[in-house]
Amino acid sequence: MREGRVSAAVSAGGRSMRVRPTKDDSAGASRPRRRQRGSARTTAVILSALAGAALCAGAALLPHSSIMAGLADRRDHFLALTGLQIDEVRVSGQRFTDDGAIFDALDLSTARTLLGFDGAKAAARIERLPWISSVGITRVFPGRLDVTVTERTAYAVWLAGPGQAKLIDQSGRVLQAVPVSQLPALPRLAGEGAPEAARALFEMLAQVPEIGRRVELARRITSRRWSLDLSNGVRLELPPDGEAGALAGLVASPQGARLLASANTVLDLRSRHEIAVRPLEAQAHEP
Repeated sequence: MREGRVSAAVSAGGRSMRVRPTKDDSAGASRPRRRQRGSARTTAVILSALAGAALCAGAALLPHSSIMAGLADRRDHFLALTGLQIDEVRVSGQRFTDDGAIFDALDLSTARTLLGFDGAKAAARIERLPWISSVGITRVFPGRLDVTVTERTAYAVWLAGPGQAKLIDQSGRVLQAVPVSQLPALPRLAGEGAPEAARALFEMLAQVPEIGRRVELARRITSRRWSLDLSNGVRLELPPDGEAGALAGLVASPQGARLLASANTVLDLRSRHEIAVRPLEAQAHEP
């Protein structure tokens, strides 16, 4: 549950979110303050040092867990008094990722000051969000965090089941669900294991553009091999390995162009010595 409220406003550098303490936080955190000038910063350092010395002096009288919790609470309290409390977060680079999801991943409830904030752990949490590829977090004193994210690129649509369609990136990572009635103009995949194997398939198809540009659906069969549905109703059954050689052989064969032009036909390329041809209606896919 958040311990602060967020107000967002569009700025030149992306979105700027003001962190305001709730009523429950008012006792343990100060209100945002103006920038400290040189003399004020010196005073802040002295206050922090004195506070640390006082805490250490009394630490021996408490259990270890209580010591650590007390030190953290008092550290944040004194740092907040010096003007180092985090009171603003600016986020840029996001297009498909919700601002609130990034703010939640920062988890400012556990660290309310710049010095107590663990940027590496926060970045790791943000990178677990579906669209996020990388993130950079910069502390801007006295009380601002600048978060810059780089999002992934949608690579294909995975038809995960009846009525289920999901965008994936090149690595096979699922980015988000999309309505089946509004699929984007991206390559389409189906079958278990298809997202993880898609990049290798499309890189291979780029070597045989006569076929690659006509593929409407690439179906992964038993997580071992591909079945390709072409735009004219031809289905190509590929072997588990040596797919590139099988397709190159089909294109180079004297009857290849004729076979590829025959509608509603299955061309089974799983044999290295021959191409099996049969009507599409008679072909049943492996489970």
